[in-house]
Amino acid sequence: MEQWAVAPPGPGAGRDDGAPIRHQEQRFRYCNLYEEHKGFCGTDDNMSTMLRINRDKCGYCGTCVAVCPEDALELIDAYLSLERECIACGICARACPLGALEVVHEE
Repeated sequence: MEQWAVAPPGPGAGRDDGAPIRHQEQRFRYCNLYEEHKGFCGTDDNMSTMLRINRDKCGYCGTCVAVCPEDALELIDAYLSLERECIACGICARACPLGALEVVHEE
């Protein structure tokens, strides 16, 4: 069974140190901050947008970190973490060679 975890913000937040991974939803209020990102994420105020990481698929290669226009992702001790306010543009998800990242819209 694949394990999906919503990436929580903050350095080292949600680290898997034997404790269960917490599923946490992050609202992205700035997803249309830049013109080139418009249309990549939900714009409805009633819609939540979250970045999900499939930890079973992630190879911790750093490709997503390298392409993130906001420097929102960081690898810390082979753990992928959201460090800043993500705009949910989906660039990291499209760049991931293993398909381990997904931007999800939910009402």
